[in-house]
Amino acid sequence: MKSYIKRIGNLKNINYPLYGFLAIWLVINLIQSYFTELAHDEAYYWMYSKYLSWGYFDHPPMIALIIKIGYAIFNNELGVRFIICLIGSGTLLLLFKLIDQPDKKLYFFIILTMSIGMVSTHVCGWIAIPDTPVIFFVTLFYYLYKIYLDNDSIKIAIIISVVIALMLYSKYHGVLVIFFTLISNINLVKRKSFWIIVTFSAILMIPHLIWQLKNDFPTFGYHLIGRSSSYELSYTTNYILGQLLISGPLVGFIIIYHAFGFKSSSPFEKSLKFNMIGTFIFFFISSFKGRVEPHWTAIAYIPLIILSYKSIILTQKAKVWVQRLFWPSIIFIFTVRAALIFDFLPRSWNLLKEFHGWDKWANEIKETAQGRKVVFTNKYQYPSKYTFYTGEFAHTLNNINYRKNQYDIWHFEDSIQDKSVMLIHSKTSTDTLETSNGLRLDYQFIDNFRSYYGIVITIIKDKLIYQRNSDAHILIMVENHSDKIINFKENKGQNSFLYYIFSRRGSIITSPSKIDDVELKFINPHCFYPQKIKIKTPEEPGIYFLNVSIGTGGRLPANNCNPIRIKII
Repeated sequence: MKSYIKRIGNLKNINYPLYGFLAIWLVINLIQSYFTELAHDEAYYWMYSKYLSWGYFDHPPMIALIIKIGYAIFNNELGVRFIICLIGSGTLLLLFKLIDQPDKKLYFFIILTMSIGMVSTHVCGWIAIPDTPVIFFVTLFYYLYKIYLDNDSIKIAIIISVVIALMLYSKYHGVLVIFFTLISNINLVKRKSFWIIVTFSAILMIPHLIWQLKNDFPTFGYHLIGRSSSYELSYTTNYILGQLLISGPLVGFIIIYHAFGFKSSSPFEKSLKFNMIGTFIFFFISSFKGRVEPHWTAIAYIPLIILSYKSIILTQKAKVWVQRLFWPSIIFIFTVRAALIFDFLPRSWNLLKEFHGWDKWANEIKETAQGRKVVFTNKYQYPSKYTFYTGEFAHTLNNINYRKNQYDIWHFEDSIQDKSVMLIHSKTSTDTLETSNGLRLDYQFIDNFRSYYGIVITIIKDKLIYQRNSDAHILIMVENHSDKIINFKENKGQNSFLYYIFSRRGSIITSPSKIDDVELKFINPHCFYPQKIKIKTPEEPGIYFLNVSIGTGGRLPANNCNPIRIKII
């Protein structure tokens, strides 16, 4: 009887309004997920889930596992997003619990969070991208860290280690949370349990590090080097304006102002302040080396919401304005969300186009291909969407005008050799398909297709300085990493040649130049051979990057080589 009475008492302590709100939010996101077509990146991550691994070219593996589980329950868009929706509601629950303000008001928490566009999509949203799981684990990390500050126990340390690993397996941005938390409280290093956290979380990351090692660290190379480009002022201005927009769109300035102005009075609040400001500064600096997507700062929005709540709730004028702007904000946000389902915006606006008409688009391509394998050029999103909406194989080939991606690691190229293919967006396209969603696809049919994107060319750096407008002799290594014999003379009319290209500040500045005096040779599986080539250096002195690649059948050269930095004098 006593235990029964105790359970009744516990039920009375449940915050029914909070859980009711979370349930409503979950239902809204589930409905949105079911009726909204996949975004480009969601289709790409769905492809991840078909080939589970400890890592992927662009991201760690958490998003693939999450989609795999959900898609096993529902074989549609809802399945891709199902676990994400659950995680989003879980993040809101943890976020509410992290606000330790006396006499905490649920209604104002709802008003504040629902007025922020970032919450609707990334922080506690429904789109299947790595941001949502990393934010959930970041929020869980803060929840446990707050306990750890007062309870230095091995048990809590081990749990935090697991959460840190899950955070990093979701998105590398978790490193920023670890770094800024540590520098906000450097005395943590004096705790023995701190070193348990460091050691155990590092051990848990070993499988991912092994995957990176086996694949020549593609993710780190892409994020640290591959995203860099010549600076444009718009990178920085768009970053600043983007943060104001996604923080609102109407209450953004108020929220940011009060969060930054909040005076922290505890080690936990100090960690939140360091993480929020540190993240915004980090990506501000990053805007000087390349374009920064607005949602990359998503991890800053957990401390932003907590600190702004603590400040605004005590400032009557700001509180009144947030309440006044709530309905215009929520109407705007849900109008956008409705437009993701119902295509009522003018097509000329070119907004939200990646959410509409792709099912028909994919089937129109399938009908045109007439049983041929479909191969895109420089578009990793397109083959992903084609495969999702038709269930048919598709691949992409990334030439020198584009970056590598996960399709280069999967080696699907082997399955299209000597096959009849529909090659889309090729330099040698002969026909055009106008799809119902307004896209123009230039394509050609190729029988006995051959390509050599899997060949790896390494430039041997004997020297790094060359005279301008002169002949330079360079040694390269041509490697066959596949399990098949490569014989370039069996191309049946699709001749292959070596080309060299110079780029500068992230942009190709010369057209591919064919190396006529070199004949590509026969290569056995997992073998290589050295080759001397002669190139003409640029006329203008400066720093350049040299790329040597293989072009076949008149198409642009493949992305066979990691460019090397050279100096022209």
